[in-house]
Amino acid sequence: MYVGTHAIIWEDEANRLQSSADAALAGYYERLGRIFDEDQYASLVRNFGDPLLRDAATDADGRVHMVFTERLNGSGAAAYVISCDQYARTVAPGSNVGQFFYGAVPTASGSSLSGITYPDGWFNFMARTVVHEVKHIVSQSTRVANGAPFESSWLEEGTARHAEELWVRESLHRVEWKANTGFGSASTNGVHCDFHPTESACLAADPLRRPSYGMRRHFDELLPKLAAPWNWSPYGDGTGQSGSVFYQTAWSLVRYAIDRHGAGDAAFLRALVASRSTGVTNLAQVAGVPLERLVAGWGLALAADDYPGLAAPSADIQFPTWNLRSIYAGLNQSPTWRTRHATPYPVQPLALPAGGFATQVRGIRGGAHAFFEIPGAAGTPQMLHLRALTGGAAPSTLGIAVARVQ
Repeated sequence: MYVGTHAIIWEDEANRLQSSADAALAGYYERLGRIFDEDQYASLVRNFGDPLLRDAATDADGRVHMVFTERLNGSGAAAYVISCDQYARTVAPGSNVGQFFYGAVPTASGSSLSGITYPDGWFNFMARTVVHEVKHIVSQSTRVANGAPFESSWLEEGTARHAEELWVRESLHRVEWKANTGFGSASTNGVHCDFHPTESACLAADPLRRPSYGMRRHFDELLPKLAAPWNWSPYGDGTGQSGSVFYQTAWSLVRYAIDRHGAGDAAFLRALVASRSTGVTNLAQVAGVPLERLVAGWGLALAADDYPGLAAPSADIQFPTWNLRSIYAGLNQSPTWRTRHATPYPVQPLALPAGGFATQVRGIRGGAHAFFEIPGAAGTPQMLHLRALTGGAAPSTLGIAVARVQ
């Protein structure tokens, strides 16, 4: 379907909808290939590493293979990669011996951006999925080449969201690191068009890349974490949670770590990929600070980023690449999104009185938070006494972080 500088796109001949019979689908395949060749490959190399690092040791064709097949439809995954493709068939008999990812397909002619049934909705979702999946190929290739263990799934998926973000910032939004980018509008940089993909001004602004989910999954699917912060951890299945909320939760933790402790996106993310460590050890080593400090600062930043009226806030409580309050206020004001995003900012700390009080929170997952807001006058002491629910000493793994916001 497409043979380019760095990509080959394959279409399963068993798919119900064939590009030979649907000009729109053929055009979208072509656009996916162009976007990868013109934008995404260079973004991946710059920020993570080369997905073709082991090309000479595999199929030696200098290209990433994108296989689109209806066999994935209904599987629960829009796309995936598999590490066995990094190995010879003598090691992994099912290997395709190359840089491959596999994606679902549209199944009917027509038009709708709701879901992937129709070609335009499929393209809307798939363009950022491509760079996400090829980031996994970068990670697998690098770690196989280095004889290192594969990355923990939670951090791998979170940083694949960073591959999406960096492509979006560089080529779609065209905004810089630490630009405090907010919701914006159809005529300005921001996430407005990611959430309103059918607006003519959004489509006209970038006819190659639009419509596109852009940063929609990052912020829309971070909502459960912000609204019920104790129940969502970046560590995914290991804390007993299910679903994909941890993708965005892990993304936001790493975004905070880069913004607060990194020299830039590329240096930080390439170091994570090239490391022989995994998971929390890898993240803390690259950040150069203990994990407890990262998790504490990240939690405060989620609650206090762009806090109204707070002058000269500490860097420890900022999320400087994105203006979280602007983004969620924009969603709250949008007729399309206000039902789901029912408050101007989803983090709602439990308001407690100054002086004496007692409150309980059950079921805080590892790496998660509970937020409280306590008023007070300058110079007035406030004692906090943490206890287990049974009344005994609090667990040694429980931490506390405090930010003054007035």
